[in-house]
Amino acid sequence: MDSNSLLFRAAVKIGHWRQRLWYVPVLASAMGLMMLRPLLMARLLDVQGFAQYSAGLLVSSSFCMLGCLGLQALLQREMPVQLVRRRELAAAMLLMQCLIVALVCASVGVLLSASGVHFAGMSHGLLALSVLHGLSQQVFLLATVESRSRGQPLHFAKQNFQRAGLVLLAGVAAARWFDAAAPVLLAETVFSLLISWRILWNAWQRLRMGLPALVRLAVRRLGRLSWSSALALLGVMVVGFSLINMDRWIAASLLPASDFAQYAFAWILLLIAQSTQSLINASVYPALARRFARDGQAASFRFATQIGSLLLLGGAVLAWPAWWLARAAVERWFPDYLVGADLLKIFLLVAILRVADFWSSHLIIIGQERRLLIINLLVAVLVGAVWLVFVEPWTPGWLSLNNLAALAVSFAAANYLAVFITAYSSGR
Repeated sequence: MDSNSLLFRAAVKIGHWRQRLWYVPVLASAMGLMMLRPLLMARLLDVQGFAQYSAGLLVSSSFCMLGCLGLQALLQREMPVQLVRRRELAAAMLLMQCLIVALVCASVGVLLSASGVHFAGMSHGLLALSVLHGLSQQVFLLATVESRSRGQPLHFAKQNFQRAGLVLLAGVAAARWFDAAAPVLLAETVFSLLISWRILWNAWQRLRMGLPALVRLAVRRLGRLSWSSALALLGVMVVGFSLINMDRWIAASLLPASDFAQYAFAWILLLIAQSTQSLINASVYPALARRFARDGQAASFRFATQIGSLLLLGGAVLAWPAWWLARAAVERWFPDYLVGADLLKIFLLVAILRVADFWSSHLIIIGQERRLLIINLLVAVLVGAVWLVFVEPWTPGWLSLNNLAALAVSFAAANYLAVFITAYSSGR
């Protein structure tokens, strides 16, 4: 091998390690900005306004749960393989099909909100705006699948940092000027869509096919998609989302606005955990897919176990200082939410378990999404039944903040254990 080849390989390795070196702090900064956003809203908005903002975020995340009717998970699984095989057009077409389905779902959601659907005391306009906020989040997730699938972690981290910074600045400005939830949600929606469009446009510029032609081709071939797999993945996402958010839906639907604001404030910790897990999994998922494609499911399982164990251990070590700092911060800057702060100990356990779960991704990658769906359904039914017996909903005052927190930790612990056992028994 000549010296030029050696120098080229050395340069490639240096570039690879430079990406990995800078990926962590850039992505951590993006995560930090997203963590700061609900805290600033709790500080800038009054309790009623923060309750409405939290309800809007719940509707928004519920829209993202649809995942383009399962096509988003299909895209995350298929695009890395398509790009490795240089099937650029097929990857772009699947991405466009996801965007089309997301727009259709959002249109249905807006129509439903205008037809008289009520939730958590939100107006029809605020409910429709929350759906569009969810669409903006969905579009950004789809737009960044390409950088993840190409194995470009630093590029993906920069995209998240840019979006987090713009959305935070826009939301804070709207909160200070208007002191209401609706302008904040609108500002976040607009800026998220703008940066998503820029990412998508740059990706489409590399194609030899024009955008109108790509849209027509994507629409014509919607019927050829593997809808059975997509709907199975949708079922997994819906049930998984229900396990994660059922307590928050109950709180938003049945608690007074002031009590829901307290619960939603404590739930910021779980929003942080979900964002952390999603951002980490955004890079881990393609890596798992590549390991499965290259070395088989045993390699995928080992990698998922290594990452999950590391995060579980790190969370256990940091739990006590994190709780102490969080409690002190609430007493200093958020005295209106001291009642909600009492739930932080419970939610720390839930957060650690959720961040450390990568076996669900492993099961989806090896094609066990139907088995995962069955396990999630069983956990939801069994834990829900036990919880109802425990809290006795036929008695006065049964719906307390502590009872809802108990539901969250029960779902998290049972699902974590059940999914691990399923992944372990599916072949290592």
